[in-house]
Amino acid sequence: MFDLAARRADLAVRRGLLVAHRALPVVAAARLYSTAPPRTPLAELVAALRSVVGDKVSPTQAAEALLASNRHIPDAVDWLRSNRATKAAKKAAKVANRIASDGLIGAAVLAPGAPGSVRAALVELSCETDFVARNDLFGTLLADIAHTAAFLADAPGAQPVPLDTLLGAPLLARDTGASTPAPSGTVAAAIQDLIGRVGEKVALRRAHSVLYDPRADSQLALRVAARAHPSVGDNTQGRIGCLALAALKSSRVSAVLAAPGFQADLEKLMGALGRQIIGFPTESVRVREGQEPEAALYAQPFAMWGGEGSDLGVRAFLDKWAREHDVAEEGEEGTGVEVVEFVKWTVGEPL
Repeated sequence: MFDLAARRADLAVRRGLLVAHRALPVVAAARLYSTAPPRTPLAELVAALRSVVGDKVSPTQAAEALLASNRHIPDAVDWLRSNRATKAAKKAAKVANRIASDGLIGAAVLAPGAPGSVRAALVELSCETDFVARNDLFGTLLADIAHTAAFLADAPGAQPVPLDTLLGAPLLARDTGASTPAPSGTVAAAIQDLIGRVGEKVALRRAHSVLYDPRADSQLALRVAARAHPSVGDNTQGRIGCLALAALKSSRVSAVLAAPGFQADLEKLMGALGRQIIGFPTESVRVREGQEPEAALYAQPFAMWGGEGSDLGVRAFLDKWAREHDVAEEGEEGTGVEVVEFVKWTVGEPL
């Protein structure tokens, strides 16, 4: 009897287990496999990252950035930027005591004037060797700094730009239509970044801005010319550079400026004046006391005009040009064309 009861109890337990087992949900075999998307190969991520930051970042650097950023491209971009800034800062500190006696002068004209206002700047950016001065990266940064100095000018007149102010200002790209992104950060940060790239000391040596708005005077128009020599890339960068400001004075100046062909003739005149100032040992507009006559612009033959009248002195030529273009008025004192002032620099000259 005891054995029979035990067997019946055991059978009941087995039946209970079978019922419980049948009540369990059926798990599909497919659920045993992962449904997560396959990982993008590192080589593809490297290519994608370099398409964002440019091919100046090597595949090895791109891979290092991705692995340090959990293969996340935006984070990898930030990592590259931070890493480059750190290396550039170390390089800048290492070369800080070197002598940077080479470089280029760069000019920027945002508003040439006549008609309208004048807004321009002249900048000297120094480096250690001519090799770096002729580097495209150096030329681009110089153009952007000159553009920034001209854009930010807020005090009327022609005057030096405080370097601390310019270095702390946001860098504004000259060529905003370029395929590469506009520079970001300050002028100082951009210079430090360039030091990290070229391995030389780079320094902002001086800057000068020109800002005039003659519209309050209906009888006055101003025009600025920017020239550099020998030109590197364009005629606004070279080892010698200048900004020259000319004034056109006439009671009919508005009509003169609107006359057919006048703007082209004025541009030609300003270009020749810029080349004259650079090509001769020009130190002033008029002869100063104790100065050699050839150092004054008005006393020089206008050789850079390159056509009829180039044998005349610059002052005599301007008088002739003003009469021929109806700027000078018969019997009216103070009308005509005048060179008001100019700024001329040579790379590395004593300040």
